This record gives sequence, C-alpha cells and structure tokens, in this order.
Amino acid sequence: MRNSFKSLLLTATLFAVIACDKDNPVDPVSPAQRKIVFTMLDSVSRKSLIYRMNVDAGGMTQLTFASDVLDTVQAVTRKRGSGSEPRWSFDGQRIVYSESQGPDESHIVVMNEDGSNKKTLTPVGGYCIRPKWSPQGYRILYLRGTYMGAIIATSIVDTNGISFDIYLAPESRVFEGDSVFYNIGDSQWYQDGQHLYVWGSVEGPSASPVCGENSKGEIFLLQITTGHIVNRLSHNSVDECGFQICPDGSRILLTRGPYQTDRKIFLMRLSDTLAKSITSGKNDQWPRWSSDSKLIVFTKDENDDQFNDPYFSNRIYVLDMNSFKQKRISPLIANEPDIY
Repeated sequence: MRNSFKSLLLTATLFAVIACDKDNPVDPVSPAQRKIVFTMLDSVSRKSLIYRMNVDAGGMTQLTFASDVLDTVQAVTRKRGSGSEPRWSFDGQRIVYSESQGPDESHIVVMNEDGSNKKTLTPVGGYCIRPKWSPQGYRILYLRGTYMGAIIATSIVDTNGISFDIYLAPESRVFEGDSVFYNIGDSQWYQDGQHLYVWGSVEGPSASPVCGENSKGEIFLLQITTGHIVNRLSHNSVDECGFQICPDGSRILLTRGPYQTDRKIFLMRLSDTLAKSITSGKNDQWPRWSSDSKLIVFTKDENDDQFNDPYFSNRIYVLDMNSFKQKRISPLIANEPDIY
C-alpha cells in the first residue's frame, strides 16, 4: 500500500511538473546569461575588432586582436585583420564572423565565446561575408564573392571546413504565376535547417532584384537543395530587405527610412499588412532578436562625428519587446551587435 501511494504521488508530481512546463515554459536564457557580441574600431590599428559584453554593459572582453597569428590554412600563416558581422551560435557557445586576412581577401572564422580556438573555415581566395549559423549549429550560410567585390554565389560551410555553393545570386523562380527575382544577401535560416527565408521582387523581369530600389518585395521560403520557392510568407507588398525574423517565425523586424536622416526599426507579423515603428530614429539599424525573442539589440546614431557617418557615432541599445522600452548600454562607439 505504501509503495502504491508513493507511485501515485510520484505520478501526480510528474504530471504537475509537465503541466507547469507547458503553461509556464522556463526561460532558456536567464538575465545573467544574456550577452552581446559587437565590433569596435581600434584607434591604433584602424581595424574593426570584436568584443563581448553582458547585456547590463558589464564584463566587456576583447575577443580578436589585430596582431593575432592565424592558424595555418593550406600551409599559409596569416595575420588577423578586421572582423565584421559576428553572430552567436544558437547555443551561445561559439561565434562566427567574417575576417579580412590579406589584400582583397576575407574568410569565415569561428571561435569559442571567450575568443579561443579560432578556426578559418573557408578556402583561400576572394572574400566571404555575412555568415549565419544553421539552427543545428554545424553549418554556416555565407556569401562568396570575387576580389573585385561581385557576389558569385551563396554557399554553405560546415564546422569541419567543407564548403559548397548552393546557387547563384540573384536568381529567378516562378511561384504561383509570378516571376520572383530574389536576392539572398539578406537571407535567413528557416527553423528546420533545410529552407531559407529570402526577399524577392515579384514585379516581373524588368524589376530590380536589389533591396531598396523601388521593388515590390515579399518574403519567401526557399528549399536549399533544389533552390525552389515552396511558400510565400508575406502578403503586404512592401520593401522588406534587411529583415530579421524572430526565432519562433511569427514576427519580423524591418529597417526602413532614408539612410542617415530618418531610419527606424519596425515590427510586423508575417500575416499583417502594416508595420509599427518601435524605435525613434534617426538612424537605427542592425536589429537582432535575442534567442528567446524577448529582447532586440540595435544601434542608434547619436550624430556626434565630424564625417556624418553613423559608423563613427553609433551606440548599442537594447529594447524590451514586452514594454518596448529601450536602454543604451554602450557608452563607446560600437557596431554590428548580436545578442544571445
């Protein structure tokens, strides 16, 4: 009887725990674990270096150095240069970024969150930019270009350094009777790791496939293996280049407005037709979702530079997606933030 009572009590406890987890899911990232990676321009070397800090602006740590000796790639030892576009892995343990490693040459590099174990993943030659982790964490999407800056292809590299092109950009596909000309420079992984969110022009062959050139844009779902469009996810006929879709796939961040004058960040559900401004400008950009979709990080131009260039006057801000209150967390000039 006593054993039966214990079994019933244990069963009831397990059901209670499951119900609690279902109705009140545990936040996978506590406030103490939230962290931001970003770039700052070094005044001595004039190179863009990568730093990490906590979301409360504490614990700032420099992760890359202009004088670092790079690990050997194809029997060539190189010096590290400027780093750009750092991105957290989905588990918050690694960072991927693009790094210049010689004249007209840049590569995709991955490192641990503390800056250790730096490893170049891409082959020598040309330049590789805009890296993005796959949800599973073992593949990275990036753009591959020529020495002169022209985009050749969108490619994928795994963490062992095996790289392959998936298709040229921009491309054209027919979907539901429309000729869709998509530019995958602003593409983003879909949750299953087998598809991509892409921005595409649906105005026909004469339309520009480039974001921001008066094209009617929509967001589509593209199958990686075949390169075919399988779904249309937005129906609002707006320019959506520079979009960032939240981890659960329900909301989208858009950056709109003239550069250096009145650029703001907007929020919209994929099923809606109107977007709501959630920042005040005047040149807010680089919005990124936190891993639990509760915060976004972005930069705000405080316009105190002599060149009128936001890169030399941006500070990092964090915005709470429940209250829509924003807080400045970077007293120093900083760019390209990403939040975990």
